[in-house]
Amino acid sequence: EDYLYRWYLRSTIAGAAFALLGLIFLYFQSKATAKAAEAALLNATAVMNAERARLGVVIEPSVGQGNITFDAGTIRANFRVKCTNIGKTVAWISAILVDIQSLKSLPPKPPLVSDNLDLLSTPRHLRPDESFTKDFSLTCQDEGAITLIFGIVAFRDVYEVDGSCTFGYIANYDGSSFSSVEDRPEYNRNAYGDIPAPRKSMMRRAVFSNRRMSLK
Repeated sequence: EDYLYRWYLRSTIAGAAFALLGLIFLYFQSKATAKAAEAALLNATAVMNAERARLGVVIEPSVGQGNITFDAGTIRANFRVKCTNIGKTVAWISAILVDIQSLKSLPPKPPLVSDNLDLLSTPRHLRPDESFTKDFSLTCQDEGAITLIFGIVAFRDVYEVDGSCTFGYIANYDGSSFSSVEDRPEYNRNAYGDIPAPRKSMMRRAVFSNRRMSLK
């Protein structure tokens, strides 16, 4: 009986030790699996960010409509917004919000308070390096030394993620050319899931209302 008891005791201790070793193994295995999954996710995100669509937006004078005129305290600008897909996959443009303001100084962020929202009835499909242009004719009161034309373009990428691209240009004194706002990052910014206020809800409606068509 003594022998059987000692054998039973040793077996119980050995079993408990093996069970503990098994738990330790499972613990380290789960940590390794989690690290591998995290690395795979980071790699997939990096690949997605490298391959996704990005927009470059420039402003050009409108052909045959004149450019910028100053008359009786009113500024009228005729210009063309040119959107180019500078990314590696397709983009679907759904809306363009653009405005013109005469300012005494340039704010750090674009003051997006315009009602000049152009909703595209069918999202415009842009392949990589392909461009799309839209003409605008806007007016504002001449109240400052800087004539700022700025806006935001709403689009979706191939991963079904909503994005936006801001742009900002200053009209040159000759009235026939524009200069990009280079020293304000918020005026030339691609973002995903981040559409600046206060037109956030309007721009998102433009994106979401055209979602089905953009997938065709």
